[in-house]
Amino acid sequence: METIYKNFLLSAAIGSLFTIITGIIINWLKRNRIKSTVKSFLKESISPSFEKIKKETKIVSNAINKYDYNGVTLSMYPTFNSSLLKTLPMTDLQAIYGKKFNNVINIIGYLDNLEKRLPHTYFENFVSEVEKHLEENEGKHENIYKNTAEHFLKCQTIEIIRNRTKTNLGHVELILEKLNTEIIIVTE
Repeated sequence: METIYKNFLLSAAIGSLFTIITGIIINWLKRNRIKSTVKSFLKESISPSFEKIKKETKIVSNAINKYDYNGVTLSMYPTFNSSLLKTLPMTDLQAIYGKKFNNVINIIGYLDNLEKRLPHTYFENFVSEVEKHLEENEGKHENIYKNTAEHFLKCQTIEIIRNRTKTNLGHVELILEKLNTEIIIVTE
């Protein structure tokens, strides 16, 4: 009877140990897959967009100095967001990245911030505000400006809108630099 009891306890211990080891391996594989996904997403989807976005900030900065916006094409960057990172369990991200977890949180914050601040958004807002101003003041400035193009180039209100847009575009570049630094830290 004692041998059966010892065999039963030994079998239970081996079974429990097997279950624990299997759980550890499955968890390790899952976390490696998450880490690989995060690295791939940041390196292959987010980082390559930086130079394009910087180029577009310059395009917008130049375009808002002219009254003719023809030929200005900008991307909306539909994958430039934190949706993928937010779907991953935070407890796993914290376990994977440890001290770098705050950097992951910063990346999510920067992506959320930039998603609403891409050059196309500022350009659309600029055009909308300027068109509204020009419509509201149509005919009021006939003695000051020869035509709409001159109004666009010399009006103080439009200059304020232009300067605010350029300042905001500068902020985009600063956020991109900070985001790039965080991505380098997380993907090392």
